[in-house]
Amino acid sequence: MSIFQVGWSPKIMTNKTTVLALKYRPQVFDDLIGQEIIAETIYNSIKHNKSANAYLFTGIRGIGKTTIARIVAKSLNCLKGIKPNLKNIDTHLNNSLMLVTALNKSIGYDNAAKIAKNALKKNTKLKYEAIKTGLINEKEYDKIVNPIKMTGPN
Repeated sequence: MSIFQVGWSPKIMTNKTTVLALKYRPQVFDDLIGQEIIAETIYNSIKHNKSANAYLFTGIRGIGKTTIARIVAKSLNCLKGIKPNLKNIDTHLNNSLMLVTALNKSIGYDNAAKIAKNALKKNTKLKYEAIKTGLINEKEYDKIVNPIKMTGPN
């Protein structure tokens, strides 16, 4: 039956169906075949905490570029002993110029954009520039610009 004939519909995949490339894809570096040198090099760099900022896998189709990339991603995301620097995260979050979007409703888009541009140009904090304009006071700013309230469902 041709796809152009009436009544044809694509075969619906069920939960029991698995793509062979995913079913037999290696999950760890030791399972890779034919890529031992690359696998060992990347494995050692991750093991010694000296992984590169980026990896570029090239080659013809079917040699394992995606497979290696998946294994590397899993390895990097599963490192043990890494703890977030909460103070640093908090500093960057509270000094982000992206927080200016919260001010749009209260002072208008154009004024918020001017505040962000001034903070960027003068290398000052968003809060300082917003209060300096006189369009908003510190109490209102703290109430409106709250990163915790800006994330998640409203």
